Amino acid sequence: MKSPAISVVINTKNSALTLERTLKSVAWADDIVVCDMASTDETVKIARKFTDRIFSVDDRGYVEPARNFATAKAKHEWILVLDADEEVPIPLAEELETIINSGYDVIDIPRKNIIFGRWLEHAGWWPDYQRRIFRKNFVVWSDTIHSKPAVKGKIKILPPEEKYALIHQNYQTIEQYLDRLNRYTSIEAKHLSGAVTSQAKIIETGFSELFNRFFKEQGFKGNLHGLSVSFLQMFYQIVTQLKIWQAQEFKSASGTINQIFPSIISQMKYWYADYRSKTTKNPLMKLYWLVRKHFKI
Repeated sequence: MKSPAISVVINTKNSALTLERTLKSVAWADDIVVCDMASTDETVKIARKFTDRIFSVDDRGYVEPARNFATAKAKHEWILVLDADEEVPIPLAEELETIINSGYDVIDIPRKNIIFGRWLEHAGWWPDYQRRIFRKNFVVWSDTIHSKPAVKGKIKILPPEEKYALIHQNYQTIEQYLDRLNRYTSIEAKHLSGAVTSQAKIIETGFSELFNRFFKEQGFKGNLHGLSVSFLQMFYQIVTQLKIWQAQEFKSASGTINQIFPSIISQMKYWYADYRSKTTKNPLMKLYWLVRKHFKI
């Protein structure tokens, strides 16, 4: 295929298991920048098979602090940012020339998350838009973990279609999820230093995440995959709150949980009725559950 005038920028950290597949998916690019965060495996050796534009940056435990350094190394006006476990499928690669000449400065693209061996289209994981194609100096990342970058200029959002989507080899095992959870929640709790948690907040935060993932974002359509990820995301939020408490040296917090349980029960009734109204085929039963949803009964 004809190579569009675009620099591919990839941040790496012990990415030997996935990096080669990522690099092969962008082998058409004439400028590939790899920014490595002190890898101790074969990451850099693999990268050298595809590019000599390899740079080192301090490892802060997550990628956002390294994004701006990496994009500054790009040669071309247009940049495509990838993580080392992402791939550019052929249909998207073939559209890049058209995309960057569409009159916009920043392009939001959908992303397919492969979680536990399956493309997860529910529980908030699709279309999972990522701000990854942009003109140089039009996008700036903050140092906050999982943050959206600040942008200037005109933004185009690609349709939520598979042909436009990055492929993300996300969590492949429960152990991998828990390992990242432990690292990421420590970072988030540190960023939230000074925040105060409580019994009620821990309970409310956890259940709100579960209801959002499983019911509102229709994780139930993903069967066991959707259920497992919904509970893991709930656990993520709870652990973050507990690490905030840990940073406060496990001080006892005042407050009561008397008010939180009626709220949780009310939410549960609402979302269960919503679920039943969307999954029943009987028109009368659908009406019945819509009434229960409205009154949270």
